[in-house]
Amino acid sequence: MTTMTKEPALGGETRTIRVRSSTMTMSGEQFWKTVVAGLIATYVMTMTGFWQSGLGLAALDVGAMITGSMTAAHPDAPYTLVAGNLVHFANGVIMALVWVAFLQERVPGNWIVQGLVYALITQLGAWVVVAPLAFDAGLFFTNTPAPGRMMLATAGTHLAYGLSLALSLKVAGVRAATAANRGPSVGQTKEEA
Repeated sequence: MTTMTKEPALGGETRTIRVRSSTMTMSGEQFWKTVVAGLIATYVMTMTGFWQSGLGLAALDVGAMITGSMTAAHPDAPYTLVAGNLVHFANGVIMALVWVAFLQERVPGNWIVQGLVYALITQLGAWVVVAPLAFDAGLFFTNTPAPGRMMLATAGTHLAYGLSLALSLKVAGVRAATAANRGPSVGQTKEEA
């Protein structure tokens, strides 16, 4: 949406400028395809967490980790593993929607590059925010017996998530959400916008 506003200029005059604000839009079809891609990517991430123990890495059960965190908050009313996995898969869908709505158009490259970039973003979030706050594992898993092993294990799961999300979105034909009503911004002509 483009709005016109008047602003004081030198010499007491006023000038009119255009201010552009954009609203992200996502079609219903794009939304549901992104939800399905998020579910697929979270499933791949979850299975990678279980299977990577065959490579000598720590097995990760994110649903169980979330269940433990939720139960710690309410010890008198323990949560089930189903609840932890519902939260885990909801997080995966939300992260997929965030990617499509806000980040995908800002990351150049094919689906592999985009998947690697989003894997790195989500991984850093896990190391710096989720591990210390949700699981009391410390910044970069420093409160665990083997921080490096945990970092490598979580890197594997986030790599699986990022790549499978990007591939699922590519197969589904989902592109980044677009800015609606995009008009020229300050100093742009209509043709440049």
